[in-house]
Amino acid sequence: MFVSLKPLLSPVALLCACLLLVILNWKHRIRALKILVFTLSLLLFLSLPVTVRLFIQPLLKFKLLPERQIKYEPQTAIVVLGGGSTRGLNEFGEKEDVDLDTLVRLRYAAFLAKKTGLPVLASGNTDFLRFEAKTQTMSRVMLRDFGVPVTWEENKSKNTWENARNSLMILKKYHIKKIYLVNESLHMKRAVDVFQNPEIEVIPAPTRFIQLQHPLYPVRDWIPSSFAFFVSSAAFYEYEGLLWYKLRYCHAPSETIS
Repeated sequence: MFVSLKPLLSPVALLCACLLLVILNWKHRIRALKILVFTLSLLLFLSLPVTVRLFIQPLLKFKLLPERQIKYEPQTAIVVLGGGSTRGLNEFGEKEDVDLDTLVRLRYAAFLAKKTGLPVLASGNTDFLRFEAKTQTMSRVMLRDFGVPVTWEENKSKNTWENARNSLMILKKYHIKKIYLVNESLHMKRAVDVFQNPEIEVIPAPTRFIQLQHPLYPVRDWIPSSFAFFVSSAAFYEYEGLLWYKLRYCHAPSETIS
């Protein structure tokens, strides 16, 4: 349900709602003006790198994984979470492909796999409009582009909470005690929150770090940008997801596994 409501819970939807209120209250000029000022202030807040940086800071809890921690250990695996996908015949002659978000995650998962020799579990959501399961696409791209085979596929999930539950079931079946969890830095907190459990140690392996600061040109921090607005939209989704999981699920994913 949360995934289906995503377009309605975005900053764009919020701004559109504010503008609609301005139109509906146009006869009441003072009220309409107040709503318009609020809308423009909100747009500015969501577009300034300096304010967006503060907005996303609580989500960026996990830093770059130190190289000394990247090593082979028994009963350890790499778990990579799927993102979006693209449909339609592409330059590779395929009807399905991963999007940029997923490709970035697969690239880092492949790097870790080559560095450690550990098996990889690909976890993706279900989509009945696809020609194939998302994890099949992920597996094909991992092998084609990076030469790394995917050992296990988890493709029965609808969201990250279910990714965790279903992946943990597979990992426990194969007696895995530790995982490197691969996700983008902005999405890592929500992923770690649901994957944490007493039986399997979770090592966050974030990738695609967001840079909103301009050391050489600090004045740019105060200039609205489309990229800052894009990042704030993604952060909105993360905060909404964290709240939704607290309201929707009474237990951690690991507590639902018998």
